[in-house]
Amino acid sequence: MSVTITHGDRRSLEYATAQLPASLLMRTPEQVKLDERLEGLSDQQMKVVLLLSHGHSNKTIAYVLKRSQATIKAHVSAIMRVLGCTNRTQAALLIFQWRSDAFKSEHR
Repeated sequence: MSVTITHGDRRSLEYATAQLPASLLMRTPEQVKLDERLEGLSDQQMKVVLLLSHGHSNKTIAYVLKRSQATIKAHVSAIMRVLGCTNRTQAALLIFQWRSDAFKSEHR
């Protein structure tokens, strides 16, 4: 099942999350820090984050999101800065790990 969360849905998601048992919400301090850093990204940057975690090139991401490669390059640079990564491979691996951890947390 795939779920798309728009900017307006974040408040609803926060409310729904607050209603879950604490055992389902247990996250490591590293995961919480990464969650907080990713929260600061725009919706468009989060789309880039997801595509980047799948290993897509800037050119492919630009095509999928119907943006220029320069825009995607700027988004990737901002994402790497937020994540504290020096290259896109580090960023992709960190994001992939974050997504895997989030999936595991949801399915405990």
